[in-house]
Amino acid sequence: GGRLVYSTCTFSPVENEGVISDFLWKNPDFSVEKPDVPFFSPGRPDWVANPAPGLEKTFRLWPHKLLGEGHYAAVLRRAYAWSFLGRTVQVTVDRPLGSAHPQYPDTVYPVNYGYVPDTLSGDGEALDAYILGVDRPVDAFAGRVIAVIYREDDTEDKLVAAPEGRCFTRAEIAAAVAFMERYSHTSLALFTQEEQR
Repeated sequence: GGRLVYSTCTFSPVENEGVISDFLWKNPDFSVEKPDVPFFSPGRPDWVANPAPGLEKTFRLWPHKLLGEGHYAAVLRRAYAWSFLGRTVQVTVDRPLGSAHPQYPDTVYPVNYGYVPDTLSGDGEALDAYILGVDRPVDAFAGRVIAVIYREDDTEDKLVAAPEGRCFTRAEIAAAVAFMERYSHTSLALFTQEEQR
């Protein structure tokens, strides 16, 4: 994981949104973070061909709106979770299938959920993992990471693990984790079913 800041002192969309768009298409493990600064104007995805998702979160500083010559910047976050895609992990299950969320008791886990010890997520805690393909509550699980859920409005990405040899489609994964992920703006990176095998 980590952050990268790209900044220019030009108005050129080719050097600004164009460069970031190209970078994002070539590096799907990066996403754009939007700074919470009211006087920044959003980036202009409409000024480049084939804009990558998230360009509107980049920002421009216009000389008629603040002191300066005019600049462009993007804060990019690399998801540490991406590096786990396809790897076998050990998950400690702290919220087994059928258990209630500790803070929201009306939310019941339809899948086993836990964390991967000795890892570090963007929230300062261990990486969390949804476990698919196990239809009974378990305390621990060893399986392959078949997908990564990127939370675009949060720093806490999630892993999706399954037993070796079990395959799930994008729609099946999205449906299985919707009970919790419906509260976040997310995107899903996963192996195709052939890659999952």
